[in-house]
Amino acid sequence: MRALHVLTDTGIGGAGRLLEGYVRASANRAEHIDSAGCANRNGLTGDNRRADRIETVVAVPRGAAIARAIEAAGARVVEVDGARENSADASSLRAYISLIRTLRPAAVVTHASAAAAVAAAICGVKRRILVRHCDGGGEGGPTARIYYRAVPTDFIATSSGARDALVRLGAPERRIAVIENGSERLIRVPGRRGAVRASLGVGAGDFLYLYCGRLESVKGCGALLDAFALAAKQNGALRLAVVGGGSLDRALREQAVSLGIADKVAFTGFADDVSPFYNAADAVVLASVSETTPLSLSQGMSLGLPAAAFAVGGVPSMLGYDADDIGTAGVGGENAVGAVTGPDNASDINSAADVNRTAGLLAEPGDITALAAAMVRLCADRELYRSASKAAALRYESHYNIAVMAACWDDVVANGAQIVRQHP
Repeated sequence: MRALHVLTDTGIGGAGRLLEGYVRASANRAEHIDSAGCANRNGLTGDNRRADRIETVVAVPRGAAIARAIEAAGARVVEVDGARENSADASSLRAYISLIRTLRPAAVVTHASAAAAVAAAICGVKRRILVRHCDGGGEGGPTARIYYRAVPTDFIATSSGARDALVRLGAPERRIAVIENGSERLIRVPGRRGAVRASLGVGAGDFLYLYCGRLESVKGCGALLDAFALAAKQNGALRLAVVGGGSLDRALREQAVSLGIADKVAFTGFADDVSPFYNAADAVVLASVSETTPLSLSQGMSLGLPAAAFAVGGVPSMLGYDADDIGTAGVGGENAVGAVTGPDNASDINSAADVNRTAGLLAEPGDITALAAAMVRLCADRELYRSASKAAALRYESHYNIAVMAACWDDVVANGAQIVRQHP
């Protein structure tokens, strides 16, 4: 069967990289887990045998930066006029209708493109799948609720928060599959670590945190620098690499200078290949305002890198925290960091009883002091660091390997969505 994926991004963001990884994993079926593995993990009951015959075509705006990477991953890429960074661009409707009538796909998968979904409905495509890449969002108005109930036939939510957002917008829950994002495995390259660290001004005895992502307000980059400045005052060996580009690049560099940490923070700008920086890092740090299942965490986990992060969106689940772990006690205040002990003792957040199953430390969203304390502790507590590193590697293999995600996406493309549970 043929499936058409529609992406509206002109730059290279998380959705584009996710789609690139999916294409590569789907094209290399030998690397996939078998269909039973996907069913056992996610509660899917469909017959995945049809997924082996999926041909993927990707439509992107003309001139999109991600086009060549997706093509190199193994998919046919078609450039479309219009639909640039705009989900509801009605002017692109005719182009999508023409494309769909030419390709005659059995399924159309939209990554934030309402126009493409409507075009698929007009053309009579029976399986119209919407992928929700973000958490949050209030209840939709009457038009939005009609759209979510009538136009997409199936949904893929990349976190439980994304699923909840879809339900609020009017999507029928029984048609939503929760499949958390996976990432391609990064390769540990002997000899690379020292050279990259030296290029960043990081010494052999320093502890390097890595932020890899867009430099935009939703990523909480300003709060990250504030937290790092507090942490660096407590531990002079801490260093930070900021890998990525965005509208806040200049402002963040100036903030680092004003905080007196410019000699401890390395800004690299956008990097097409981020693996050298993950090879050089000791841990990942994330201060996002909103997330689903960020690739920056799963990429680090593929190399066994633990994380310090705000407890937003799907981040707690990725690091191995259950919803009941945090409970009503939260993760901020005096007991801001540490592995929580579970529902029977949710208030004892600093207890080390369950550190062996969690891949990092959480802080209450927006609590800069707590995030700084998490960064200091993850560096100082070597037993905690080793157990979190082991948990990160194990969780990547079982939950966040791109092959796991791709096999489950293929199941939805071939067979439709069913209610699936979030990762344990």
